[in-house]
Amino acid sequence: PNTETVNNTSDTGSYSINNPSNTKLELLSNQGVKTIADGIVRIDVDFVLEVTSANTDVEISILRERPEGATQTTLQAVERRMPNTANMVIGFSLYAAGRADDVYLYKIHASSGAATLKTASSFTITQLS
Repeated sequence: PNTETVNNTSDTGSYSINNPSNTKLELLSNQGVKTIADGIVRIDVDFVLEVTSANTDVEISILRERPEGATQTTLQAVERRMPNTANMVIGFSLYAAGRADDVYLYKIHASSGAATLKTASSFTITQLS
């Protein structure tokens, strides 16, 4: 993934497509993963953040645009506080009923403190049907 400083105004983009035929998902450069056909979508998030300031508050949001370019809807938001400087790992999965032209992306927001997304992080979209 791209390594970016986590701040209040920047979305950081890194995407992995798990669809061997590549006929159901399309990578949009730095904008997310777009579904080509209707079907169930699994989203796997595995982020490693290097927290460089004590008492850092981070929110990770999984977003969907339906259709591409429309207002973003939050599918899942996870908030974490790190009291010390260290690496913080955030990982979870969720499922969504996808439609053709949906776009899935993530946003990392630090409301206080400072952190950097590490290259070991991943955001994986798999279309199951």
